Amino acid sequence: MEGEQIDEPLLQREPLTRRSKTINLNSGPCPIPTEVITASIPSLLDFAQTGIGILEISHRSKEFDKIIKEATDDLRTILKVPSNFKILWMQGGGTGQFGAVCMNLMSWYKMKYNETKEDVEPLVADFCITGAWSSKSAQEAKRLGFKVNVVCSGESNGFSTIPPTDEWRFSSPDDAQKPPAFVYMCDNETIQGLEYSPSFPFDKLPYSTKEVPLVSDMSSNILTRKIDWSKFGIIFAGAQKNIGPTGVTVVFVREDLIVNPDAAVAHGAQPIPSAMSYHLHSRTQSLHNTPPVFSIYICGLFLKHVLAKGGLEYYEQLCSQKFHKLYDVIDNSEGFYIPTIKKGEQRSRLNICFTIKGGGRRERRVGLKQIKGHRDVGGIRISSYNAVTLEQIQVCCGFMVDFQRRELEIEKYA
Repeated sequence: MEGEQIDEPLLQREPLTRRSKTINLNSGPCPIPTEVITASIPSLLDFAQTGIGILEISHRSKEFDKIIKEATDDLRTILKVPSNFKILWMQGGGTGQFGAVCMNLMSWYKMKYNETKEDVEPLVADFCITGAWSSKSAQEAKRLGFKVNVVCSGESNGFSTIPPTDEWRFSSPDDAQKPPAFVYMCDNETIQGLEYSPSFPFDKLPYSTKEVPLVSDMSSNILTRKIDWSKFGIIFAGAQKNIGPTGVTVVFVREDLIVNPDAAVAHGAQPIPSAMSYHLHSRTQSLHNTPPVFSIYICGLFLKHVLAKGGLEYYEQLCSQKFHKLYDVIDNSEGFYIPTIKKGEQRSRLNICFTIKGGGRRERRVGLKQIKGHRDVGGIRISSYNAVTLEQIQVCCGFMVDFQRRELEIEKYA
């Protein structure tokens, strides 16, 4: 990691010592490697020998132009993103993309089928609802005037499983109707701890993804496994899980899906706010308005760290190792730790959700910070994003085994 000599007043030894003894298993924002943070510290005062801190530097400067171009190129290299996909750095988080996807693809669809303002039938979008986030995205689509077809939903069982594919129901219009505008899925549901494994069942799609784009929210599992880009139209990811800090969202958009939304208004599409327009962000290299400069800078350092570690292959293997170690403890605890997701092939590799026999009384005694389950689910959630090391997970597993032993001893003599 490239960095300058750090003066003692800038980084005292005590905070570093505290940090080295802390394991951050938060569900988001993710931990950031200490090497990335320490490399960034001199830039707060003087970035690239400009005498201006990175928090103050102009987004129109040649220095920031280099930052965003390198971050984009590194991301393209790590994920092997083909040239027919644009990489956009946007704001508004994944929630902002729930709406942006709908509005941009409405414009594309209306122009593709040469609709007019007289075509008032709502557009159909297919949603695979496997957890809280895909559910929220479907609700947003309804707000924006789409007719939502629920392909599958695990809501009736508390999103504890992904429904069998033979129960899925995609839109299957007759010859007089047009296909849906898009198919939507969330690759990893952080709240329930569900993930498509080894991938989404692409073979079940009734349309080619060229005809009906597949949209995926990969906010929490981006940079953890390979992506077959030929299967997708749009992928987006909030940076705050595996790419960097909060404040920026990376959007990958297939070029043929990017149209001028102002031209689409004549075809009956809704006007799109400039800040959410893929066309405008693509045309201006994500610099239409002031981007989150510092967040993108840290993402750039994070991505160089990923490359230095060995790229996607390294983190895919690391992710698998950490996942198996945690679930080995849970599954061999003889019912002390109760997994939320019973099916092994549907368990998230990143968000391990479980409860403890005895419920909240015991869970409150665990003593670890930032592992409380989401308020809608409860229990415990250990999030093992890319910056969490194998050694840290081994410490966590050791603690879980010891905690179980101590609790059963207390129960024995109570």
